Amino acid sequence: MTVLETRGDELRETWASPPGLVGFVSAVNHKSIGLRFIVTAFAFLLIGGLEAMLIRTQLIRPENGFLDAEAYNQLFTMHGTTMMFLFAVPMIEGLAMYLVPLMIGTRDLPFPRLNAFGYWCFLLGGVLLNWSFLTGSVPDGGWFAYTPLTGPEYSPTAGIDYWLLGVTFVEIAGVVGALELAVLILRQRAPGMSLLRMPLFVWSILVSSGMMLVAFPAVITASILLELERKLGLPFYDPGAGGNPLLWQHLFWIFGHPEVYIMLLPATGIVSAVVAVHTRRPIVAYELVAAALVAIGIISFGLWVHHMFAVGIPVLAQTLFAVASATIAIPSGIQVFAWLATMLQGRPRWSTPMLYVVGFVVTFVAGGITGVMVAAAPFDWQVHDSFFVVAHFHYVLIGGVLFPIFAGLHHWFPKMVGRVPNEGAGRLSFLLVFVGFHIAFFPQHILGLRGMPRRVYTYGETVGWDGYNAVSTIGSYLLGLGVLVYAYNLWRAWRRGPVAPDDPWGGDGLEWSTASPPEVYNFRELPVVGGRAPRWEPAPVPDNRTASTIAALAAPDGGGRQQLRTTMVAAEPDDAFAVAGPTPWPLGTAVAIGITLVGVLIDHAFLAAVGAILVVAAALRWTSPPGGWRARPETWADLEPPRSRPGGWHGLLLGLVAVACIGGSFLYAYFYLFVTADGWPPSGVGSPGLLLASAAVAAAVAGSVAVGVAGRRTEARTPALLLAGVLGMAALAADALDVADLRFSPSDHAYGAAFVTLRGFAMVVTAVGVLVLGVALRACLRRPGDPWTSAVMQITRLFWLFVAATTVVVWSVLQVTPRVSGGDGGGRPATGSHHSLGIGGGTAGELPR
Repeated sequence: MTVLETRGDELRETWASPPGLVGFVSAVNHKSIGLRFIVTAFAFLLIGGLEAMLIRTQLIRPENGFLDAEAYNQLFTMHGTTMMFLFAVPMIEGLAMYLVPLMIGTRDLPFPRLNAFGYWCFLLGGVLLNWSFLTGSVPDGGWFAYTPLTGPEYSPTAGIDYWLLGVTFVEIAGVVGALELAVLILRQRAPGMSLLRMPLFVWSILVSSGMMLVAFPAVITASILLELERKLGLPFYDPGAGGNPLLWQHLFWIFGHPEVYIMLLPATGIVSAVVAVHTRRPIVAYELVAAALVAIGIISFGLWVHHMFAVGIPVLAQTLFAVASATIAIPSGIQVFAWLATMLQGRPRWSTPMLYVVGFVVTFVAGGITGVMVAAAPFDWQVHDSFFVVAHFHYVLIGGVLFPIFAGLHHWFPKMVGRVPNEGAGRLSFLLVFVGFHIAFFPQHILGLRGMPRRVYTYGETVGWDGYNAVSTIGSYLLGLGVLVYAYNLWRAWRRGPVAPDDPWGGDGLEWSTASPPEVYNFRELPVVGGRAPRWEPAPVPDNRTASTIAALAAPDGGGRQQLRTTMVAAEPDDAFAVAGPTPWPLGTAVAIGITLVGVLIDHAFLAAVGAILVVAAALRWTSPPGGWRARPETWADLEPPRSRPGGWHGLLLGLVAVACIGGSFLYAYFYLFVTADGWPPSGVGSPGLLLASAAVAAAVAGSVAVGVAGRRTEARTPALLLAGVLGMAALAADALDVADLRFSPSDHAYGAAFVTLRGFAMVVTAVGVLVLGVALRACLRRPGDPWTSAVMQITRLFWLFVAATTVVVWSVLQVTPRVSGGDGGGRPATGSHHSLGIGGGTAGELPR
């Protein structure tokens, strides 16, 4: 056996998962988790497609009795929810988790256990949503869950609770995946793969991941507020108690419109990858396409009012958002023209992936044209909530997302599975999907212009909509048949398709330099990149530092699952690190969260509390260093020390960005209600108490200072951490006493609800900070002087800076705004007596005009 074969066996043994069921529940490898995301998301696609067929069957003729109104509402709610939350984003994240490490020349994601946790959250969230069918309490408020329809008055059953808790569970998975992928791309690219040498698919995933970290917290916050209103009566969306139902729309669409581009940008990245390989030419205007991806990601956050033109937004605001909605067509057009120019200059191979790309271009351009139309407020007023809008977003989401996904799955299937799908069946599926789609959805533009509203379960015989609906339904059947043919082709290829070579398409990226399917460790020797198409260009000669780095990582050397960390911009070798191996604890943590959510769902406080305790216990099991971990394996002894922070620090930083966006969404809700509600805070509330709140802030800030001392002075770590823990618990105690001492009920008015929610957010952040201190203290006591402990201390310092900042911001908002608005006595009068929030019979606030 040669030396290379021996090293390959050693790496295979190091990176392998246990066999059998134990290996299934404990697997953490990016390829295993990525495939699970893909397969599960495809299953949800079939479920959502079946729901769509039932909807279209009901509308095939006037006065149809196939479904009643209740079943129709439930089906269109679950269809939209399934496609938006359970198919599109999870499918794209699954593809990214599998492919991006291969594309950038690394062995795995930076936090494999966190990645596995994300999958189990996605799976359990999807199961929770669909479990509602078995209980008879199916969500029926639309996939957008507008209030007040979804509030306790109009939706008293548990259906909306299933939606809120299930979607929140799934969004946790989305945030986790985004964090993983962003750190992966920024810190683990192959030597030489600078930012401007990354594949465009990787660029699209990086931008999309950043968008998820900022956008997803808004819908998580909106869901938390609505669940608090439903379960505890906190009136965030009740205009009769200082709330505003439009707050939900703002928070939802702050998430919802970027969500469209979160799905669309990776889809365009797939198109760029497929076009380059199947035209055998690099993408024209690479820099412009990469810049267009970034521009779309930024502009997309300025479009959310585009969905709210009909609710009474001021004309100036409508104009600004209309301009932004039209502007985003410019970077989208840059990408389209770049693909067309590449096709013209290349030698297109009209394979199944390329056919789906052409279908995407045609359909997406048509959807973009109607998008510019509805961006004009006067036109939007006419077609809002009509079938024209249904047609528009299906052209964008099916044409713009499903077509590229089908292209990408067929394109990379040989690499992922090692089998080649049948081209004839692939082309038949494309024909059925393309023709069926346009027959199904083009007539819906006409239906909308002729006045058919969306979300109606039947219509009269004399309105003239029957012919268009019949044609649309027949087209939907063809589309569904095409999806089934596509699925059968992949299944048959997986079972008995021809064995795939390593590079069946003559690809340009690093993923095609591995075996089909790749080894569990991806690369025995990490590649060195000298251009944007490494398979089409000569391999560069690495310098001495890079060569010694690659040699050091070629053998396990007892250092565990070693990976290379590179610098963020130039991708120069920085350090080696080892990642954690298989464990069932990610599944255990996800199950514990599920227990907590079920407790909330059935109003069982004890079960929810038990679940929360189990969440903490299971999560703490992750905090031990992975087996064999050491930051500087023996083979690295003669190399330079690392020049940047550990990957865990960057992961926490991005995680804190997401948490800060949740806090920012709470603040947005507070100030939105402050501006729109009459009398905020209401008469009789005045300024909140100052003493205990200030003491809590002072303790949190002092705790952060103590953690900083522990990080700088090794000899003082243990006492400084103990002091920080005492200060953190003191801050929590002061906060708890302050909230308990309130003499107004948060259920009486939205001001009280917002006050308690913001204080609760700060308390949760502080409580997590205390747990982090416990982890750091354990590391200091068990492994003093170890590189692992140094990394933990850097992470702890960062988190406690966030704790201090959070408490200061929340204190400032809650203490300053009532005084600025002229409160007249407060919940704690200077005399020491207390009185209730006397607004029970107050006048209901009006919705903004």
